[in-house]
Amino acid sequence: GGWDRGMVRSSPESSLTLYSASRANEDVERELIMLCAVTSRGTYATNDERVQIQTLISRMEGHDLNTSDNVEKLSGKWKVIYAGDDITRTSPFFWAFQKALKGVVQPVPMLPSELSRAIFAITDGIPFSQIGQATQTITVNQRGIGELVSSVEVKLGVFDALVPPQTGFLTTTSSVAPSPSNTTGAALLQDLTVQKTEIKNSTWEKIPLLSAVSKLAFPSKDAFEAISKSSATVEMKTTYLSDDLRITRNELGTAFVFRRVS
Repeated sequence: GGWDRGMVRSSPESSLTLYSASRANEDVERELIMLCAVTSRGTYATNDERVQIQTLISRMEGHDLNTSDNVEKLSGKWKVIYAGDDITRTSPFFWAFQKALKGVVQPVPMLPSELSRAIFAITDGIPFSQIGQATQTITVNQRGIGELVSSVEVKLGVFDALVPPQTGFLTTTSSVAPSPSNTTGAALLQDLTVQKTEIKNSTWEKIPLLSAVSKLAFPSKDAFEAISKSSATVEMKTTYLSDDLRITRNELGTAFVFRRVS
């Protein structure tokens, strides 16, 4: 049961390699965080900046994340610092909505032919609205079972001279479970099942004609399932995870970058 001199000799080298890799990741993280900030979460990114961001994301992906330690590391509150689509699309509600209406077409020629994309085009263009902070709060155990609460702040200012902009939080609660396909591979795969979506902490009712909107009931799990079987369950793929940063993709492959708040 003696020790091998080679093991002792190689130990500093392997430690140095791990240290170098860690430093390289930190450098890429810093660069990505800076680009996300100057482009306002990607909202005002030029084509070149968007390519830069996607390149940095690709460089960070590919490490083996499929361990119980990493599953538990998902727990916490994360704020969106980059979205490869509209910021609202960080909510699993929109992932399920698009899945439920996949392939359903609409007749209006000036809008996208797929119904879900046409509806998104309308909602994204709602005047007087502004998207504030978007967060995901994840609580999972070592087996990856738990809950994800997505919150997107929506500010509405219709009559600014009379009423200051008012705020509501589009809040979606989803159950979390390991995806059946989460056996091997670099990414962490979780199934999110949308349970309910509601407007929370809203002051929209202070705006004339909007009191009813703040009490809107959104499609829940049962409503999505009625439209299309299994559409309430969507896959969340975490492709990068550190103490500070998380990169997640939805089923369409759209990338979202989150920074840990707590």
